[in-house]
Amino acid sequence: LEGEIRMFKPDVIIWIAPNTLTSSAIIERLPGFGAYVLLFNRVLDKPNINYLSSDFFSDGRHLAELLVSASGTRVLFVGHDPKTDYSAFRYQGFASALRPDCPMTSIEFSLTAYHSGSLTKKIGKALINKEFDVIVCSQDALWQDMTIAFADTAFNTAALRLGCFDEISESDPLFPQTTCLVQPIQLMSIELMEGLRNLLSKKQSSFRKLVHSMEYKAMEGVHNECISRISSLPRSRETLLK
Repeated sequence: LEGEIRMFKPDVIIWIAPNTLTSSAIIERLPGFGAYVLLFNRVLDKPNINYLSSDFFSDGRHLAELLVSASGTRVLFVGHDPKTDYSAFRYQGFASALRPDCPMTSIEFSLTAYHSGSLTKKIGKALINKEFDVIVCSQDALWQDMTIAFADTAFNTAALRLGCFDEISESDPLFPQTTCLVQPIQLMSIELMEGLRNLLSKKQSSFRKLVHSMEYKAMEGVHNECISRISSLPRSRETLLK
């Protein structure tokens, strides 16, 4: 990566969703190449690092507040990956909002378990061994594993409250009882370009912004807002600098 940067000498480096837990050292070196550095959908609070990101910790806390209202609520959190920043922060935020008497079981996610099918077995084992009132899926990619585990164990989902940090299909039988927090990625992309424009034009010396995910039902007006804001974006590097 650093060799390519020396070769191309970019004015701007935009890194989309790096894992800041494992890549922080190289990210911190990037401003030394003289380029503006912007992280998209990740946060690293270091000098000369700009970012626009979902606030994963606050999103986790918000979902817990929406789903867990009573004492003694039993929670299963599917897909906690302590080695991935967004997953770790969502889990930490969710856990921080729970009452002391609300037990939470966590199933850690790994690519090995995901591709081998053992993640579904882990979920099924948890469903057989314990009772839960709330089940949370850390990302939509794991939703199918969870629903397969429901079917394999004949788990009664009727009284469950479900949560997901991404959008699921409205045709999914579990959609009516699921609270989805969705990242407004389109709007975030537009705001990133607006922030870049301000950096290049020297209107801002830094650009750092956290965005809260929205409940699925609140996403209805996002598309129209995106259309109106896209029309105001610059069309070339020259207009970016004006």
